Parts: sequence; C-alpha cells; structure tokens
Amino acid sequence: MDCEMVETEEGDAVGRASIVNYNGKIVYDKFVKPEKRIVDYRSSISGVTPERLKTAVTFAQCREEVTKIMAGKIIIGHSLKSDLKVLNYEHPKHLIRDVSKYKKYRDKSGNKIGLRVLTDTFLQKVIQEGAHDSIEDSRAGLALYREVEKDWENQIKQKKHFQKRSIGEMFGSFKPDASEEKKTEAGKEAKADGKAKVNTPVKMPVKTEGKKAEKKEEKKAEKKAEKYEKKSAKKEKTAESKSEKKTEK
Repeated sequence: MDCEMVETEEGDAVGRASIVNYNGKIVYDKFVKPEKRIVDYRSSISGVTPERLKTAVTFAQCREEVTKIMAGKIIIGHSLKSDLKVLNYEHPKHLIRDVSKYKKYRDKSGNKIGLRVLTDTFLQKVIQEGAHDSIEDSRAGLALYREVEKDWENQIKQKKHFQKRSIGEMFGSFKPDASEEKKTEAGKEAKADGKAKVNTPVKMPVKTEGKKAEKKEEKKAEKKAEKYEKKSAKKEKTAESKSEKKTEK
C-alpha cells in the first residue's frame, strides 16, 4: 500500500490512498479530500490536483474503507510509518513488512534507501520519473518484498521460536526446590492442624494431684489426733491409779 500526501495548514495529510493485492491487482485507489485547508498540493510529486479532488472521498470515508481492507492482513510497502500516520491508523507490528527497514535494503551505514533507488538497483526498473503514482509505488514495494519473502519470513519464524524458547526456559528455571515444596506442604498441614484444633472443643485438665494431697494431710491429722487422745487417756488412767493408792494408805 502507499499514500500520496498534500500539505495542509496543520501538516501532512493523505491526498490519495492505494492498495494492491499480492499479485499486484488494484484493490483500492481513491483521491482523498483532507479535513483541513490545503496550502500545497505538491502536484509535481504527489500527482494530486484541485480538479482530482473535486470527486474525492472524505478522509473519514477513506480511513474506514482502508482500515477494513487491511484489518488482520500483512501490509507491505516502503516507509509505511508515514502512510499509517496520515491515515491515523495503527496496524499490528507483526503484520507489517516495511521494505525500507529490511537489512538487505539498507546502505552500509544502516540508513534507509529511497524506493526509486531500490527499485532500480534490485528490480532493474525505473519509477517516479515524473509525479509519483501510489499504485506504481505499491507494486514496487510488493516486488521488493517478494524478492526476499522466504528469507524474511524465515527470520521472523526463527525469532518467534527463539522468544518462545527463551520464555519457556526462563519460567522453567524457577521450579521450586524439593525441600521448599516439603516446607510448603508441612506449612499447609500445620495450618490444617491449627484449624482442627480451633474447631475442636478443648477439655480442661482436672487437677487430681491437689485433691490427693489434701486427703493425705487429712488422714495424717486424724492419726495424730487419735494418738494424742490415746496418750491423754493413758495419762488420766495413770493419775487415777496413783490417787487410789494414796487413798488406801
């Protein structure tokens, strides 16, 4: 896909939007009337003129139609960031193939190369001799992608596989230690026992030792009292017998 832009009082705006399918067949191609006032049509580059915009669709209509076509699909083009920006549309990154970012299509310093130069270098085809044509530019971006499609898609698959593997290994490295698992289980059992103890009514222990001691003391006291009484009785008898002897004399 590709967009031609005009300059409005608030900056760049889409003046024409074009989409072709994988075989280069035109799917969408319409001139667009920006919402803001145009200050420069850039006709020598964009190919957009006041006459062509007389039958143009509104920006709202263009955006709705284009986003419906692109939804869920891989989009291919050159410098797609600027095209998506003027459409005010965010496409999922994993579904974008921007040939201006592919390593093979960058210069030695890693800088972006223009579509015209790339097409001439890798496709031996001349484009953009006059005003740009968004259909022609869309097909050029598609052709560049198809030149490296297998390698590009394989790189993406390998990257995804590596990311999944890395995530799996990362989570795998955090397996709990066997001793830690035992501690956890023991903790759970302790908690369960604690709950059981709380729920089970507690029987207060009967203090039998104190009572036994009291009984022993009582028995001792009774025995002492008996001994004392017996001694007293003996003393009384002895005293009586002595008094009786004195009286007889």
